[in-house]
Amino acid sequence: MHIEIIQSSLFISLLESFSQINLKNDNIVLGVFGYSILAYFLYYIYKNIELSTFNITWSSISIILATIMGYFLYKESITDYKILSIISAILAIYFSNLEH
Repeated sequence: MHIEIIQSSLFISLLESFSQINLKNDNIVLGVFGYSILAYFLYYIYKNIELSTFNITWSSISIILATIMGYFLYKESITDYKILSIISAILAIYFSNLEH
């Protein structure tokens, strides 16, 4: 696996979650600031990392992170379908990062 893709995706997902939480809690300044930094890093990442593999990994990590944060921060339930989506996201990360 390409560790830089995993690390970059995790960083972008955490920054995206930070921004979303701030916007959800009406802290517009921090939310916009977070998304501005996110845009800068995405520009750099898209110049240096394969687009399809990065987007699959980023989306999958975002699904996992959003489910975990929703459970712990907002007391959302974890259903069988959410568990299935997390398993599918992990498989997507694995298969998209395999060498050809």
